[in-house]
Amino acid sequence: MRMRKSIASMLVLFFCSMVTAMAADQGKPPEPGGTFLQFPKESVGRIYTINDDADFSRRIQLQNLTAAAGRVERPKGQAFSLKLNYEGGTNLSFLNNLKPNDLIGLDSNDIAIDCSQLKYLQNLKSLKRLELRNSDFSDKELPYLKNLPLEYLDISKTLIG
Repeated sequence: MRMRKSIASMLVLFFCSMVTAMAADQGKPPEPGGTFLQFPKESVGRIYTINDDADFSRRIQLQNLTAAAGRVERPKGQAFSLKLNYEGGTNLSFLNNLKPNDLIGLDSNDIAIDCSQLKYLQNLKSLKRLELRNSDFSDKELPYLKNLPLEYLDISKTLIG
């Protein structure tokens, strides 16, 4: 009987250490105070993390985090950039469900985005980086960008540049 308890105790300790080691491999848990973003059920792209203090005048380092689908936690001290997929580029209305400071970057490069959808960007008061390369973006859509605090805008290979 004591042998069984001893083996059971050792197994519990072993599994606890395995779980702890696996959690360490996944990275440290988010700091308290993180927030949640709500995306559509189906993925609209990929979420990348950026340090809050990123310098957008230089090439920035993005870290791939997760699919932009459902409820996504943003750890404290991290900012999110969204790389749209085809589904996300066809209907940007989901951006209305985000808080004004939820995204600091949006990338629709090489996605056939309907530029009339850019009206949904107006709520994103912290958007610093916007990439619209290879889209039908034209001067007609410039008013949608007027009040955004953009530090970086890529409109190469569009109807403007």
